[in-house]
Amino acid sequence: MNLLWVVLAFIVTLGPLVILHEWGHFFAARRLGVKVLAYSIGFGPVLFRRSDKQGCEYRLSAIPLGGYVKMLDSRETEITEEQKAVAFDHQSQWKKVLIVAAGPLVNFVIAVVLFFMLAVPAKDVLSTRVGAVSPDTPAATVLKPGDLITEADGQPVKQWGEFNQVLAGYIGESVELPLQINRDGQLLSTELPLKQFMANDTQISPLEAAGLITYEPLIIPTIEQVEEGGAAAKAGLKPGDTILSINAKPTPSWFDVVRLIRANSEQDVQIEVARGSEQLVFAVALSSQKDAMGKRSGYLGVGVAQAPIEIPKDYQTTINLSLPEAFMAGVQQTWSLSILTLDGIKKMVLGLIGLESLSGPITIANMAGESLEMGLGVMVGFIAYMSVALGVLNLLPIPGLDGGHILLHTTEALIGTKMPEKIWMVVTIVGFSALLVLMGTAIFNDIVRLFA
Repeated sequence: MNLLWVVLAFIVTLGPLVILHEWGHFFAARRLGVKVLAYSIGFGPVLFRRSDKQGCEYRLSAIPLGGYVKMLDSRETEITEEQKAVAFDHQSQWKKVLIVAAGPLVNFVIAVVLFFMLAVPAKDVLSTRVGAVSPDTPAATVLKPGDLITEADGQPVKQWGEFNQVLAGYIGESVELPLQINRDGQLLSTELPLKQFMANDTQISPLEAAGLITYEPLIIPTIEQVEEGGAAAKAGLKPGDTILSINAKPTPSWFDVVRLIRANSEQDVQIEVARGSEQLVFAVALSSQKDAMGKRSGYLGVGVAQAPIEIPKDYQTTINLSLPEAFMAGVQQTWSLSILTLDGIKKMVLGLIGLESLSGPITIANMAGESLEMGLGVMVGFIAYMSVALGVLNLLPIPGLDGGHILLHTTEALIGTKMPEKIWMVVTIVGFSALLVLMGTAIFNDIVRLFA
């Protein structure tokens, strides 16, 4: 991906979320009779401005990492006695809470709508029937190819996305995850042993970490293209070669090749191929490539012929929801991801997950670029997830975030008076310090991933 594409993807996916988040504050303020002075997309120097008849200035600012709504407030500017009725700081506490909470609420509504849109069309998807299990993984101890996972932790699961989400809830933990499986027509109960699950590697999917491989069609690994100047070309591999093994491990399918190559980033490997009637062995110095999270994987520089793939019926399931069911699926997905996000934050605080899993704007931009390349459905799902994350993070009770203001106004409502300035100042300094540390850690992680 080039830089222009990444920037474009970042703007297309996250820009509307920021605009609508701030619109939530703007809409609530106006509906509740508070005067809005400015509605800005971005921070810093103003690039464009225009005012409406009610005196609100609409701004487009230079730094596109957020935005703000500026309301009339006597703590920031002198106001007349008549203006107190429309000044934010002279409103009741419940009005203040509603105005502040409206931004994150809009993000949750957006997520529900987008997940609803994704759930409406009927579609055939991969069922939770196990295609294969990776050796020396949790799945290898209790599951076999062909097993159909029907329940996980007491929840029915029909597709891999649902099971992946259940596993994600146990990142950093050591548990015996209850499973119900259908093995050759017989229902069995078992437990998947997860020990400090993904505590040190949150850059792979939970399914991969558990050792589960979904259905994979048999694609004979006969090379069709060899990338000029790539590792394969330098070693002497040619179109028409069929890869038989890598480091003496048989590779009957293209997927076996992919797994072994990815696992040996920038390593020397022995690749055995069939070329006509000969069997040849090549010493190949693999190169590497980096994903959006900065994880490097081995790269060979070859491609195979694209052949039509037919998935057996017993590895598929049909998802066909009514409109009410699709709406409830959108609500459930938004709720589940909100809980997962909060759970992830809690586990970072407790040290169950390393801070290296935090992502900043650079990683998010790269992920946005990848989602855009993968098609409309993936992009919509990514936007929905980011909307949930934006809503949840803004509700954290940290000064400077919406949640910090909600905490302040709720506390003042409960004690019946304004929070003493000195106490709030201390809370604000501590909160902002924590926020700066988190932001600094996320950006540091971005830089490490970028140059790793």
